[in-house]
Formats: sequence, C-alpha cells, structure tokens
Amino acid sequence: MPATKESRIRRQAEKAYAAADYTTAAAAYQQLFSYGVQSEDIYLHAADAYADAGHHADAVALLKSSLADYPDSSALKDELEALDPTVHFDPEGGDFTDPVSVKLSTDAGDSILYTIQRDGDSTKPETIEYATPAELSYSGRYTVTAHAIAKDGEAGSTEVISYSYEYETAKIAVTGTDGSKTTYEYQKNKSIVTPETE
Repeated sequence: MPATKESRIRRQAEKAYAAADYTTAAAAYQQLFSYGVQSEDIYLHAADAYADAGHHADAVALLKSSLADYPDSSALKDELEALDPTVHFDPEGGDFTDPVSVKLSTDAGDSILYTIQRDGDSTKPETIEYATPAELSYSGRYTVTAHAIAKDGEAGSTEVISYSYEYETAKIAVTGTDGSKTTYEYQKNKSIVTPETE
C-alpha cells in the first residue's frame, strides 16, 4: 500500500475519531488493517472506535487478536480488561464442609452482576448486583454465574463457578431419668438438627 494512501486513511481515521464520529473511524481503521497496517496506537484507537460505535464484540475480538502481535503491551491488556472485565472468585469453587462466603471482584469495569442456583431448586435465580459476599449456608451444590459491566456499558464475559457444601454432623446420646434414650444429631458448628427417641 503506498505510503501516501496509508497516511491519508490514517488521517481520516484520526480526524473522525477526534470528532467522535466513531462509525467512520472504525471503517477507516478496518481499511488500514485490511492493508496490513498496524500499531499499538491504531489497535487502541480502533477498539475504542468500535466500542463507541456500538460494536462491542468486534472491539473485544480486535484487542484479543492484537495481543498476538504485541503480547507484552500493558496498554492493550488494560484496554481489553476494561472492555471485557474478568470476575475473580474467592474462594475459586470446590468442595467444602463449612458454609462458604463467596467474594467477587474485578480489576476493571463497573458493577458485578451474579446469580446463584442451588441444585434441585427449580426457581429461576434472581440477578443480583454484588455488594457484599454471597453466603452459601445450606448443604448442597451451587452454581454461581457472574459478569462485570465493561466501560462501554456492555456485559463482560460470563464466568461460572461451582461450589459444593456438605455439612458434617455428630450424634450424642442422652439418657433420661426414666431410662429412655434420646439421640441428638448436630450440624457442625450449628444447633441441634433432629432428636431421635428410643
């Protein structure tokens, strides 16, 4: 591609970008890419233009592909995280014998939205905006689904983590004054669950 033509298209893209004409800017950047023209700045501006023009998925895909050419670029990584924020789970799923307090966080983005579905529960889970840790306090298997909101207001990638909580129990036998025996079953660290009288 002749340098003069490349320069003209680049100027057109930058002018449109500066004027907030993101649809025109995105088209011009796409033309540059089709001619094999690329740089970190072009990728960053193009991703912004795509996102601001309403093409969120294209912006994310472009940033992911750009990291193949610039794998050490912190600017591209930060922009990808801003447009496709990752939700972090603490703890990161697994099997537990004590109630689980699930903390959610993200390095970028705004709010985090999540649902919790307990196996066997046919009720559609409510979507909740994360504010405090989610408490899994009843025995069972849970699926926690979450995503963060990107800087352009779109949903980031959905993360799904499973937790299994099975409480431990203990039994104690008590003999009454009349000789009858009652066995009490305890949930670990909880109150009495069920008495069994003999």
